[in-house]
Order: sequence, then C-alpha cells, then structure tokens
Amino acid sequence: MLNRLIIVSAMYQILAIHFSPSICSAKKVSAMFVFGDSLVEGAHICMDAQINNFAKTRQDIISRIGAAAARKLLRQALYIIIKGANVVFDKAASSSHDDDSIYFDDMISKFRSQLTSLYNLDAREIAVTNSRPVGCTPNQRDRFSTDDCVVARVNQLSKLYNTRLKNLLTTLTTSLAGSTFVYQDTYAALEDILQNYKSYGIENADSACCRVLGKPGG
Repeated sequence: MLNRLIIVSAMYQILAIHFSPSICSAKKVSAMFVFGDSLVEGAHICMDAQINNFAKTRQDIISRIGAAAARKLLRQALYIIIKGANVVFDKAASSSHDDDSIYFDDMISKFRSQLTSLYNLDAREIAVTNSRPVGCTPNQRDRFSTDDCVVARVNQLSKLYNTRLKNLLTTLTTSLAGSTFVYQDTYAALEDILQNYKSYGIENADSACCRVLGKPGG
C-alpha cells in the first residue's frame, strides 16, 4: 500500500505542473481524487461503485459550499485513475478462448462509459495509468513456470489494452468539451526500471523484495 501511495504522490506533483502553465500556478489545483485497481487493502471495490461513491461525495460538497463553488472546486481538481493491470490479470487467468481483441474492446467500451460518467460529475483533468508489464510480475512468472523475467504472452495482453486506452483518452479529450485526459505510461516506466534496475539501487530484478509464495517470491 505504501508503494502505491508514493506513486500517487509523485503523479500528483508531476500532473499539477503538467496541467498548469507554470510551477507557481500548480498550487491552484483544488483537490485530488483517486480511483482504480485494489486501492483498498483486503477489499475490491469495482469502478462503478467508486464512481457512485464519488457522486455521493460530490453531493455532500455541494450541500456544504453550494453548487457554484462545488463546481469550481471539482473542475479544478485532479482525478487519477490507476487501472488496467487487473483487466490484464483477469484475461491472463481466464480459461476462455475468446478473441483477445474482442475482450479488450469490450473493456474499453465500458471504461469509456465510466470516464464519461466522471466527466458528467464535473471531472475535467483526468490522468489514467495504463497497464504495467503484467508478464514481469512474480505472480505470472510463477504461474507460467518460467525462470525468465518476462512472460511475453501476458505482456502482449498489456500492450493490446494500452493501445486501446491511449486511443480512447485522445478521443475523449477531443469530444468532451473542456476536458484533458492524460495517458500515464507506467508500462514504459516499470520496463525501464526492470531493464536498468542497478541504476535505481535495486540488487536484482529476478525476485520479489518480500518473498511470499512461489520461486520468484510473489
């Protein structure tokens, strides 16, 4: 959980600058809302439920400060969505032989609806992470019984999802007036860490730091 909070904090600092014309004006960011995969330890709250919870929070904000002030606050806020890896994990674990493209097209279609719902709740500055290289996780390496640092088949699933996600965010920025959807490439960031791990002070890229189950420790 701590690692995820560190990532969110770093993303906030980067995005605050990205969305503002200068570092000083980055302080105008009014709030930050975070959605996504497995952000609550020990429980899974689906994206639709998270959006419903946000809608209730929005109504609470309106009741406290009024509709106009709430709209201004919400439209100046940053919305960070950490999503994608679970979609890939589910497909990799599935025994279904359905076409991969059809599966990810369906997932992206549903995500389009969810992002549009957030927009209709006054979200305007939205950053979305792509899927990390899931095939490099200890879990998948153990599942496929490989000593390699990557399961190519699973990483290909990540790439299929990421291509569709990037196109979706570009389309939404164009079609939803006043919105900015930012594609956060965690795949490339983590791939660089895995390939150049020594430069990051990591001793090896072959096993998990906290060994739990399986040969890689994931």
